Amino acid sequence: RNFPYATARLGGLVAVAAFYFVAAQEPFNLLKSGYYNYLAVHAETEGNDLLAKEYILQSSYLGYNTHYPNYWLGKNEEKNQSLFAAKTYFYNAAQRFPSEFSLINYGNLDLEINSNKVRAVYEEMLRKNQSKEVQNNLGVLLLQKGEKEQSLDFFQDAQGNKGWNNAAEINKWNALKKLEIIDSISIEKDFLEGNLGVKSNILTTQVQKSSLSLDLSLMDDSRPLHKQAFLLNSAFFFDDDTLESLIRKEVDNSSDATFNSRMRKALALHLYNKGEVNKAFMMFDYLQANAHQYYKGEYLNALGKLALEQEAYILALDFFDQAIEVKHIESLFGKIDALAHLEREKEIPDLLLKSLRKNPELTERVNNVLARLESFSPKKKAKFPTKDISTLSEEELQILGSKNAFDESQLIAVVNQLQQKGFSGGYELLMQAIEINPYSTNLLKRYALEALNWNLIDYADQTINRIKELEEPSAFANFLIQYEAEKERIATESW
Repeated sequence: RNFPYATARLGGLVAVAAFYFVAAQEPFNLLKSGYYNYLAVHAETEGNDLLAKEYILQSSYLGYNTHYPNYWLGKNEEKNQSLFAAKTYFYNAAQRFPSEFSLINYGNLDLEINSNKVRAVYEEMLRKNQSKEVQNNLGVLLLQKGEKEQSLDFFQDAQGNKGWNNAAEINKWNALKKLEIIDSISIEKDFLEGNLGVKSNILTTQVQKSSLSLDLSLMDDSRPLHKQAFLLNSAFFFDDDTLESLIRKEVDNSSDATFNSRMRKALALHLYNKGEVNKAFMMFDYLQANAHQYYKGEYLNALGKLALEQEAYILALDFFDQAIEVKHIESLFGKIDALAHLEREKEIPDLLLKSLRKNPELTERVNNVLARLESFSPKKKAKFPTKDISTLSEEELQILGSKNAFDESQLIAVVNQLQQKGFSGGYELLMQAIEINPYSTNLLKRYALEALNWNLIDYADQTINRIKELEEPSAFANFLIQYEAEKERIATESW
């Protein structure tokens, strides 16, 4: 009671300091370890892998035997084929907080060397403790070994622990997909009750629309990877308008470039399936312009396939050629399809021969292509369904005209309707359309006439030169007469 106030406080500080140093500064070191993890992620995002590794090494020193830095280092060493070092890091990761979850990362390194040893470890653990986590991990091991039926048994036995991330249910649907066993009753039940990981895997088993409906109720409380996988698979399966805004939000909130590219690709295909063809093409064009070489080829190949589907064969050939330039081998087969549709089959044998010299592993596929070409006949150009647009408002016309630059007749009808009603926007629609569909002489002709109406003579004349390169001489001569007459009329009226 008579102990001096200042002395008591000073004694308390000394005691706190003593406990701090007795703890070997562990709380402070863990805090610094987390900070170095953050710096590593930032460096990795910017493509500086060496700096990221240095930060992670410092983190593992300060926060020894913690999960994140040791998992990162283990994965890095595994990628570099340094299996002993990888096993050491995975082992360290399991020391501070040992769990069944960490065992699969440690044990999987022995799969190719001695998978039976890993399986024996899991089975011994199960004899001691019927852990659902271990059952799930053993199921994963068997699935990786190709023992699909046995893996499914373990996944089904491991179900029921809803608080444990639904991992068994997620993996069960992965096994069912590989076994090609799809039970519609089980689908609806598991889709309704499962988390986003379960829902995502179920969606991958669906080849066409079924009775499943989009459920977004778990979005806010789900793990990021489950949320991302669910949005990716939903984009291919559902055409709900809310998906576009959700995917864009995920992209805006993520600093992971690989994830963002994957989500944007899914969004592009989602928009394409909804009929928003222009948006899809612009999204893929943005992706290929900002991608590294391999992914650039992938996105150019996707653009080529979409152009093939829209029967824009010259444009498709252009995209496939660009993809081949950046060493995207798969685009070779798209180029062959485009050449066949353009009735340029004579170019195909030499193309295949050159490709086989560089890539002899393609021999079987090339033989299949040649066999298919023997019975190939170009299909007639499909006609888009016509719509009555006479009653549409200016806004509705603008929306319709911005959907698909390959539906030439509809777009030209929209531009004509806008002009008749005295509305603006026709020129902008055509300008966007010829950027997406640059080989369409119908669109280029309409654009040239619209440019004249806006007194953009230089743009119109440049477009005429472009049409001359693409059009048959007789057809071009007929249009040139119309163009010159319109040009003279506008010049006369301006006086």
